Amino acid sequence: MADMTSLYMRLRERARQIVSRLPPPDFYRDENAAVSLSESLFESTPLVAELRRSVAALLEDDFGHGWLHARKWPSMPVR
Repeated sequence: MADMTSLYMRLRERARQIVSRLPPPDFYRDENAAVSLSESLFESTPLVAELRRSVAALLEDDFGHGWLHARKWPSMPVR
């Protein structure tokens, strides 16, 4: 298992190096209005806020797709 974790960490770092040289995905520009609405609803809707509080402790960061991944997308730059 340690070998798999080490491999995963190396691959993850390499992916970060590659993506750091690329522009943001077109989606964030093309769908800017939808992304902004989604972010607003995610932050301000009482039911969503309650659900976030309820499930945040249960979400794991399995291969980068946990809570931090869900919270990261609003900060994507728009070109």
